[in-house]
Amino acid sequence: MLTRRESGSATIEVAILGPALMLFVALIFFAARIALAQQSMDMIAFEAARVATLSRDTATAKANATDMAAAEMASRGIRCTPAAVPSLDLSGFAKKPGQDDAWVRATVQCRFTISDLALPGMPGSLTVTGEASSPMDTYRARN
Repeated sequence: MLTRRESGSATIEVAILGPALMLFVALIFFAARIALAQQSMDMIAFEAARVATLSRDTATAKANATDMAAAEMASRGIRCTPAAVPSLDLSGFAKKPGQDDAWVRATVQCRFTISDLALPGMPGSLTVTGEASSPMDTYRARN
């Protein structure tokens, strides 16, 4: 009866499966990084829209939303290249209080550096856009 020796087969399996497993884990980190970036941008856009709705005029709304977005990014440790400035749709300020539904819409775009993951074929940076809307108080006076 002829018997096969299996010594060394575990080493071959690890040599084949090891890199594939490491790539799979790296892809999980990449997906998590994207999801976290998207969640952060959506939250910052919502905060910018909400702060803008609390203002009485468009100039103050723009300034407050920009300041809040910068402060929120700094507190979360987010570095954008170039610095993210919220784009605001302030057409709700032109609507009459008590008669029309008025909304403020904010869009925040940030380019994140992801080159530290060093995955083959992955880009060095990723642009993530967050969008949100916030209703204005129906009976609050605005200019």
